[in-house]
Amino acid sequence: MLFRSIEDAADLIIAKIGAGSKEVTDRDPAFPSRSNLDITLARKLLAYDPKINLDKGLDRYIEWVRNNYFMPINM
Repeated sequence: MLFRSIEDAADLIIAKIGAGSKEVTDRDPAFPSRSNLDITLARKLLAYDPKINLDKGLDRYIEWVRNNYFMPINM
């Protein structure tokens, strides 16, 4: 899965957690609005070899946060 912007990644996370909206702020002109992340150098220098893709990793992280971070509200 290739993200061309932080907004693309945010849209995926919003869809996964079922949020209804997102806040978009003005972009800093010092940062590019589009980029392609490339892990080629990390693979070469660090022998980085991800075993889980981003989509599955987000699923696991969201499940962990739901199970470990948020405290249930007793009503």
